[in-house]
Amino acid sequence: MDLESQEPVADQSQQDSSLEEVKERIGWTNIFYGMLIAPATTLNVLANPRLYGADARGVLGALATIFLSGLIESFAHSVLDQEQSTGLFVITSLFGDLFNWLTLAVLLYVLARCLKIETKFRSALIVTGWASVPLVFQAPIVCFAMAAKSSAEFFLALPMIWYFALELFAYDSILKLGKIKTLGIVILLPPILFIACLFWFLIWATSGISQ
Repeated sequence: MDLESQEPVADQSQQDSSLEEVKERIGWTNIFYGMLIAPATTLNVLANPRLYGADARGVLGALATIFLSGLIESFAHSVLDQEQSTGLFVITSLFGDLFNWLTLAVLLYVLARCLKIETKFRSALIVTGWASVPLVFQAPIVCFAMAAKSSAEFFLALPMIWYFALELFAYDSILKLGKIKTLGIVILLPPILFIACLFWFLIWATSGISQ
């Protein structure tokens, strides 16, 4: 009788230990490689707290990806923009990348809460941060763009298209609505929220003026 009651406990402990081993094997380089060959699967793992802990370590890994991609992107584009100093351009670009990251994570978390999807804000930070991996390849892309001036805009647009596609995968890894529905929500919701906020602001402003 005691042995039967101990078996589920032993199985649970084995599962917990195996999950911990999986988490330890998921390092920064493994995630980076996974984002290149299987981004949707990798983001689904990152969005699952049982497979990849939504802790400070995971957020720091996403932050490192943001800084790496931001530095490479800013240095690469500073070559194209000779009017501004490189140092100032890099600093402003990094702040812009951090702001975009936080904005995308907050929007994803708010969407998840509105749709009554259980998730953590750290998970939103992790998946949206790792979606910036394509921006790491901005440096060679800029070299190709400078060599092929006739199609420079095409080459420069490739990493951004890739980046937006991965952000869509990142949103879908938490929302689980399907790529088409997620794309529709991401495209339609921000302007709807903006119009709603503008509407209530105008009502507040006109009521204040009338008084």
